[in-house]
Amino acid sequence: MPSYLYHYKVSKVAIEASTSAASLYRQLASQGFKVVVSHPKKTRYIAEARIKSDRVASKVIAELARLDALPLAYIPSRAFLVRQRVKQEWCSKNKFVHKFVDIEIAGHRRLCLGSSHI
Repeated sequence: MPSYLYHYKVSKVAIEASTSAASLYRQLASQGFKVVVSHPKKTRYIAEARIKSDRVASKVIAELARLDALPLAYIPSRAFLVRQRVKQEWCSKNKFVHKFVDIEIAGHRRLCLGSSHI
């Protein structure tokens, strides 16, 4: 992709937020392009348009980016994503460990599964 953009001397790239936008953003930014990601719900002109097509949307996004009027979407840093993943892993492991609760009933200790069985 970047070689195609170098051919046309592109310096700024505007894309609409989607599932693949973050990886494309990082790839293009690492190649030296200024990349802006449009927030789809805040780009009201496209959302309220009667004719919705990729061609119309791309022209509107390009024009708004050129005017620096494009509502931007948040792209989390790689470090943030790694921290989130580690946190999810840690929480899921803790949930599994804490499902087994050691309780005491009438002087007898027993292992219960979860606190809902108390």
